[in-house]
Amino acid sequence: MHKRKRKLFCEISPLTYQISAIRCRLMRHIADLSTGNLATSKSADSLPFMVYKHSSLIRRKLGNVDPLLQDNKATNLSLSAPRISGVIIKPSEIFSFWKLVGSCTAKKGYKEGLTIRSGRPSIGLGGGMCQFTNLIHWLVLHTPMQIVEHHHHDGMDLFPDYGRQIPFGTGTSILYNYLDYRFKNTTDITFQLITHTCEEYLYWQPCS
Repeated sequence: MHKRKRKLFCEISPLTYQISAIRCRLMRHIADLSTGNLATSKSADSLPFMVYKHSSLIRRKLGNVDPLLQDNKATNLSLSAPRISGVIIKPSEIFSFWKLVGSCTAKKGYKEGLTIRSGRPSIGLGGGMCQFTNLIHWLVLHTPMQIVEHHHHDGMDLFPDYGRQIPFGTGTSILYNYLDYRFKNTTDITFQLITHTCEEYLYWQPCS
């Protein structure tokens, strides 16, 4: 007879899940207090050399997913893009997605979108943001910078690249603020990330 697997504290109920999430967020905030090299400075002027560029289709056919969730994702991406665009990553500095974007709340205008919870599609406020970090990750792979934090979805590619221009397995999983996407500028060159959205696409390019 197989022994019944004991549930983790966060799996007992929605309340214990929230308690665990609050604890993880607090631990991240405390850890970041001793990390004095997170990139936060921005410039409206782009650095002169474009390292690479890519665009990602925002609204995609995902089975029987409600098209409204795709529209909401477009809103979420358009709200977060200005918080990152123009950020300067100096030598030895670390880029943190959540440090720049902050929490996704209804008060800020974020809407419910498609997310993954426990390996299954779900709906959550600010859903669709992992498409953002998917694209950042793909661009960083074309630079000499070093990825220092990267989480994967469990066996699911929720926002596959349209037409499969990006290899399977380069997706990311994020959750404010303790599942982050971070990379470090280990070079002696200053880099900058430029991004914006339009009705159809999310555009990204690193510059130096």
